[in-house]
Amino acid sequence: MSRKIKITAVVFAFLALLTITSGVTLAFFSYSQVGLTENTITVGNVSFHYKEQDGKGRGITITDSLPVASNDDAKISDKYFTFRITASITNGIEIPYTVTARMNPNSDSILGDIVDVYLTEVTGSGEEPTQLFTGVLPKYNELEQYDQVDNYTEKVIYTDTVTTTDYEKEFRYRMWIDQNINLNTGNGTSIYNNKEFSVTINVYATGSSVNSNNNSNEEPVNTICTLASGDYLEVGSKYNCELGNLDSNDQPILTSFYLLSKDEDASTANLIMEHNITEGSKYTQITRADALNYFTDPTVAEGEGVAYLESWTNIDASNVSLPGSEEMVNIVDPTWNLENATLNNTTFIYNTPKDANNISTYSWLYNYTRLCDTFGCDPTTNFTNTYYNSNNEKEAYGYWLKDTIASPDDPSVVYGFTMLRSGILQTMETDALYGLRPVIKISLNQITQ
Repeated sequence: MSRKIKITAVVFAFLALLTITSGVTLAFFSYSQVGLTENTITVGNVSFHYKEQDGKGRGITITDSLPVASNDDAKISDKYFTFRITASITNGIEIPYTVTARMNPNSDSILGDIVDVYLTEVTGSGEEPTQLFTGVLPKYNELEQYDQVDNYTEKVIYTDTVTTTDYEKEFRYRMWIDQNINLNTGNGTSIYNNKEFSVTINVYATGSSVNSNNNSNEEPVNTICTLASGDYLEVGSKYNCELGNLDSNDQPILTSFYLLSKDEDASTANLIMEHNITEGSKYTQITRADALNYFTDPTVAEGEGVAYLESWTNIDASNVSLPGSEEMVNIVDPTWNLENATLNNTTFIYNTPKDANNISTYSWLYNYTRLCDTFGCDPTTNFTNTYYNSNNEKEAYGYWLKDTIASPDDPSVVYGFTMLRSGILQTMETDALYGLRPVIKISLNQITQ
């Protein structure tokens, strides 16, 4: 798995769409900022942030005749994307970083020959062009390829090293079709006809933090989860995580998780998925054996679990599992452990206390189950007791945990643990049918506020 420190994923898009017919040249840029994004990498006592600023607001669209009338005017136009990099470090620590513009997969690289790129740093007196953009403006395709990524055209637009204890820089990114470009290439046609061009701004720490006092290196950390709600690193706090899988447009998919537990040494955390991963498929209900083998056996659920795991390139396969009974129970009973458990002490209540809207404090553990609304789940997550597809599948009443406990009367008879739609964790026959809600184990340094 790649160990690059990828600090941010998709943050914005600049779209240049050219339509040229019968000798008429019409083109426009459409810019849409996707909202506030902040990602952090923390290595020891070093914290490095990339934050998308409010900039021009969400959903801005810019429509112009292109090429621009003046490259000089385009440099100072209000059509830009703003982002900020800050760092807090201790003396002797240095963080080198690189800012890139990645061409998105749906783009036509030929447009990179005619698109000017311009990056400025915002200063107290206005803004100044950064080093690469102080002279003749380079076209996108003329910029240096970032050599730490594969399978992408990704150009370096800025590099720097954080050496001060309180580092902050704010940037504005612009691009446009150069004023000197003639889009008509003969006979009323153009090689640029019906082309599209968009880029994503990424920021990378370029390997590892360097301590100039002792010349030691720390392993780079890939930050993949960002706090969505709740208190940072507290049990029950919600995170949006980028596991590495992509949607049909080759854009990263964000999956929601809740912090389930932190390990004893406080260096790693276990996060449980907000939904059953089997939700919405024809395998919403599976046996415990299938749940345990879901991510490793291609014959289980037609291999859908194997496919998920293969696409999650940002985490190690060994760090994906079913929830453990102890980490689940310890939320409500910190003294309980599986080693000393018996069948008469394996039932635990999570559907109380409830708030004024009758929603349980622990509803995040059993939301998105069938008929959970009468037991304190968020009613907007309740699944009705109806078949939803041609396979006559219903959503599961709960999900499996990974542990078992033997019957005292017959040790060959074992029971699995399940979290039920009633907000109750209890044992169940292992051949019963429930869903699967995976847990991922990641370093605390991979979780950002």
